[in-house]
Amino acid sequence: MVDKKGSLNICKIIKGDFDKIRNNTIAWIVIIGLTIVPSLYAWFNIAASWDPYSNTGNLKVAVASEDIGYEGDLTSMNLNIGDRVLSSLRENDALNWVFTSKEDAIQGVKDGSYYAALVIPKSFSRDMMSFFTPDVHRSELIYFLNEKENAIAPKITDKGASAVKNQIDAVFARSVAEIVFEIASGISSLMEKGDADKYMNVFLHNFEAAGAETSQNAELLETYALLTDSLADIEVTATEFAGDMTQNAGNTQQLLAEASGRVSETAAEIEKIGREIMRALDEAAGAYDSIAADLDKIINAADAGADEVVSKLEKIEKNLDKMTQGLEKLRITAQNLYDQIPEDYTELRSAVKKLIADLDDVIGRQDDAATAISTAISEIQKVQKTVKEVRAVCIELRKDIDVIRTKYVTEIEPAIEELSASLIETNGAVSEVFDNLDILAADLETDGRAAGESLRRTSEAIRTAAAEMKTVGDNIQQSAKELAEAVRSGEAEKIRGLLGAGTSELSEFVSAPVVLDKKVMFPVANYGSAMAPFYTVLSIWVGAIVLAAMLKVNLTEERKRELEDLRAYQVYLGRMVFFIVIALLQSGLVCLGDLFFLEIQCEHPGLFLLAGWFTGVVFAVIMYTLTISFGDVGKAIAVILLVIQVAGSGGTFPIEMTPQFFQNMAGLMPFTYSMSAMRECIGGLYGSTYWISLGYLAVYAAAFLILGIVLRKPIIRLNEMFSEKLESTKLM
Repeated sequence: MVDKKGSLNICKIIKGDFDKIRNNTIAWIVIIGLTIVPSLYAWFNIAASWDPYSNTGNLKVAVASEDIGYEGDLTSMNLNIGDRVLSSLRENDALNWVFTSKEDAIQGVKDGSYYAALVIPKSFSRDMMSFFTPDVHRSELIYFLNEKENAIAPKITDKGASAVKNQIDAVFARSVAEIVFEIASGISSLMEKGDADKYMNVFLHNFEAAGAETSQNAELLETYALLTDSLADIEVTATEFAGDMTQNAGNTQQLLAEASGRVSETAAEIEKIGREIMRALDEAAGAYDSIAADLDKIINAADAGADEVVSKLEKIEKNLDKMTQGLEKLRITAQNLYDQIPEDYTELRSAVKKLIADLDDVIGRQDDAATAISTAISEIQKVQKTVKEVRAVCIELRKDIDVIRTKYVTEIEPAIEELSASLIETNGAVSEVFDNLDILAADLETDGRAAGESLRRTSEAIRTAAAEMKTVGDNIQQSAKELAEAVRSGEAEKIRGLLGAGTSELSEFVSAPVVLDKKVMFPVANYGSAMAPFYTVLSIWVGAIVLAAMLKVNLTEERKRELEDLRAYQVYLGRMVFFIVIALLQSGLVCLGDLFFLEIQCEHPGLFLLAGWFTGVVFAVIMYTLTISFGDVGKAIAVILLVIQVAGSGGTFPIEMTPQFFQNMAGLMPFTYSMSAMRECIGGLYGSTYWISLGYLAVYAAAFLILGIVLRKPIIRLNEMFSEKLESTKLM
């Protein structure tokens, strides 16, 4: 704990630090520089990477076509897909396409004039059109690139080459659709050639196979539809079961409520019987005390006269009869208690049964006492002896009553209370089970109904697609049959009409277009905004390193002498405040510049500024603690941590793309959590990710505070010796 004197010393250190710079112009210039320089580091990097992919049009990529085209054997048509590709690329500004020769393209990639080159070979069109021949060849697009020039450019040109490949696929699909009618137009002239049948048979085979495959796919879709219907039926059955379960749960809960009432009544009855037993036992004990007192009086008054003795004995006999009736009533009550106890509670039933047996024994012995009194009345001469015997029996009975009462209080009454509590607890647990069952059944019924409807709609959509696909397949197969018949009969006009009619089906089969529906979650407007967390956090860390390098972490000897009873922790905490204030200025300036100077995208500016300030404080504590604890070695540790975090915090590339070492280190680095909090502010908050990230940062601050206040003491001398050795070299 910090005592009053320690707090005073800390305040004096803080005040002295700010007094030292108040009227020092040079100090203010240095502080302003320390505040601004880290911000410039972040701003320049963010601005430079603001939207680099919008400038890919400046990347030179050479394109050369040596395609000699395709001269149709089936028709007189000439097709050059390479030329069509060049025409399409002239309208594409994604990259700076330079159209040149193959030799110049390859040489330009080697000398760095072009980042990459695309060369279309001579047989490109013929290979593309090998679809109409038995020997199908896959066309090749030759791609050259120079990975030495730049690390990122090859990745961008790779995307460009892939885009060209996709564009060529589209050109080919359109070309096939266009040449079908040209083939049909020239088919009549080819009928006179001897080898026309060979080419037509190849085409007809491929055409008919396409129709058959389409029909098979339609049948497969129909099977999927049937499977979906089965799933929907299962969901309907599950929904009906949930409804029945809800109804049954309701009925069961009603019965349970009635049973609950009976359980409560049973528990109350058991408690009532217990109270009656205790009251009867107390009354019996009091009666025996009264009888013993009367017997004492009889013994004392034995000489007073036989009439008086007989009168008192008759009174005692009446009291004994009354007690016998009370004990018999008590036995009936105990028997009722025994009948109320469930058979599962064997120990409690045994104890009550033992109580009944004891009561029977007491009643029998009391009857013996009554008989003895009757005998005493008839034989008055023996009254003194008989009275003493009766008194002894009463005293013994009084003790037996006490034993019975003790057993009841210590054994039977706690067991009865436990039974009552157990019944009530069991009743509550069963009620809770049925309440949860009711909720579960309702959810199952709702979800099952929605899932069933969704599956029905899916089945209808699949059936519609299957029907359309079957129609297309049937049309293609029918056209192939009619075309084959026309070829055999030599009807050129019929062939031309059939091929013209099948153009759309053939084009659809060849191109098979797929549309990508892109849905962005937490969209970020530009690359600069996406990189802002990394460069901002990096600049704050760099600013903390600069602070540790420029500012002294220890007090001068003169200032130490001015402070009374100065301790190491007081110096640590007092000087740290100055570091934290400068860190707040640094982090606040860089975050405000991001928001209002660069105008990065930020959904939560206030939280972004808070994350920057919190990061600045934590980094200042880390850097200050490392420096004051380890001196120059601590500064070196800070630089090492910087290097590791730049590569292994996931700031530029996904951490999963980095080597395993950096993946293992990512969760241990403060960069990771600072950037996570800032990304939440830029793209939008998700759950408690923002506050959890700040919580992890707080753990780092706490750990380094413990190091600076407690764990630093043993290494102070070692650090001083290390510093002396370095200074002795006159070099460091």
